[in-house]
Amino acid sequence: MWHRASLVDSEVAGPGLSLVRVAVPPEVASGFEVPGQFSRVRLAGLEATFAIASAPGHPSFEFFVRTHGDVARALTSLTPGETFELSDPEGPGFPVERVKGRSLLLVGTGTGWAPLRSVALHVRGRRADWKQVRGLYGALTPEHVVFDQELTALRDAAIEVKVTVTEPMSSWTGPVGRVQALLPADGLEDTVALLCGQPEMTDDVAGLLRARGLPAANAWLNF
Repeated sequence: MWHRASLVDSEVAGPGLSLVRVAVPPEVASGFEVPGQFSRVRLAGLEATFAIASAPGHPSFEFFVRTHGDVARALTSLTPGETFELSDPEGPGFPVERVKGRSLLLVGTGTGWAPLRSVALHVRGRRADWKQVRGLYGALTPEHVVFDQELTALRDAAIEVKVTVTEPMSSWTGPVGRVQALLPADGLEDTVALLCGQPEMTDDVAGLLRARGLPAANAWLNF
């Protein structure tokens, strides 16, 4: 079902990347129940799917988009208050409520971090319901790392997010290389891994985690 939504604001988040905030009708907001769900945007006769980067329970959504896409470019070109069409939240998301009392490992690259950010913000509100919560976030360059200031707040809530880049700059002091290099070597028997990114990455990560003791059923994609 389609609804009218409006742009709140849009800000540059990195090279070719934007963070978009949109006001949504109450019935759409209430339909966003599971972190990791997505909505479809229809604008200028075109349609695209974006993962919701904010946590459930708010009257607005945040999307983290690559602005080279036609719909993303049209969306970020709107002025605040202009409207577009938005679908109800869709997809199973990451049903983390089903695994309370276990550890979570969030692994994402690029804009694939958006639905995992939704998970992290959701979990932060009730941190004691899960054991260890770790995030592994891979980006192209340090400039492509979004939500970097937010990572400190997550760390204060005992959600440790490690960031790696494949093309470092002279000021970068963190890990360099693929996100796979940051995967834990063991202790995964009671962990649920939440994965989002290019299929080549998620397939590789799932295989590596299985080889290190993660039960096959405990590697989840959001759709």
